[in-house]
Amino acid sequence: MRTVNFSTILFEGIQLSGLDRHNIGEETFAQFRDFANQRLRMAWESQDWPDIMRVAELTVDATTGTVTAAIPADAGEMLNCYDQDPLLTTKAQPLSYRIYNDGSVVKLVFGSDPSTVWGEYRVKKPDLVGDVWSSALAYSIGAQAYFDSGSNTGTAMPVPGKPHYGDFYECLDATTSGQSPFTHPAKWLKKEIPYIFGTFVSRGMFSDWLRSELQIEASQIAEQEAQGMLDLEIDKIFRQQKQSVRINMIRTY
Repeated sequence: MRTVNFSTILFEGIQLSGLDRHNIGEETFAQFRDFANQRLRMAWESQDWPDIMRVAELTVDATTGTVTAAIPADAGEMLNCYDQDPLLTTKAQPLSYRIYNDGSVVKLVFGSDPSTVWGEYRVKKPDLVGDVWSSALAYSIGAQAYFDSGSNTGTAMPVPGKPHYGDFYECLDATTSGQSPFTHPAKWLKKEIPYIFGTFVSRGMFSDWLRSELQIEASQIAEQEAQGMLDLEIDKIFRQQKQSVRINMIRTY
């Protein structure tokens, strides 16, 4: 999957808003990060984008008399179930199912008794919630930080003479102060953002910023431009790449 650095999205949104990417304070960074997190969710869940769709065989359990299957750990939303692998055969038939939460586990329940089940699902959206990485902090498992791998420092602004590749990283193993994604990469997991969402998110951030400044009419114009970026990505899938996938042609506004 082609990806985009969050810093590219951030700088585009900052520049569109008439702000200075060389002077990004903590409050501004947090504001645009939160805008981006919600915009990414809007794009992520608006369609069954090929970049974030997966197909996997599920383990069927019929020991209790009810046919169930566990939802994959990386699944955000289950969208289809089939009796065969739909990537290998056109004879795969969709299965009727329901998603059930028994209070401890979310699982799929089937009305029939399929011998095999292949699930098609959208992977979980990466959450963008971290602050800029600090060398003075020790990070706990699950904490998140924004780190520039171009300069190998915690900064939201370009460093002269260095490329800026800023992204969010989740802490997988507790760190001590100074253990960064550069010095201890095994302790961190980068949150990947699909390239196809980059321009929509940056222009959506701009629209949200205008709304926060009570520039409602200008925000509506920016919103239309942002949505046009998603339409362009759909055009790439259907007309340019000629992919045979199901895309719901429904706008999100």
